Amino acid sequence: MALTQATLSAAMAIDDTKILVSAATGFAIGNKVRIDDEVLQVSKGYVASSTTVPLLRGQESTIARAHPVSAKVLVGAASDTGWGVATAFDRGPQW
Repeated sequence: MALTQATLSAAMAIDDTKILVSAATGFAIGNKVRIDDEVLQVSKGYVASSTTVPLLRGQESTIARAHPVSAKVLVGAASDTGWGVATAFDRGPQW
């Protein structure tokens, strides 16, 4: 599966747990999301085709931060390639 891209339709504050996106394509519970350098995960409660997306913040040792309106949002399965940031998940086990 390929990554899909949307944009934030509203700014995201550092403590927000939901985002409003321009398009719902690719969003599903458990999918990985990247906004700037923050990795997030679509959480329980997401309704298919909704542009309001509940998220778990600061995944894979990233730090939750604010994001401006129109920020690029990448979404897809964790196994997809092309995420563009090296996270703990991408590097695999650290033995």
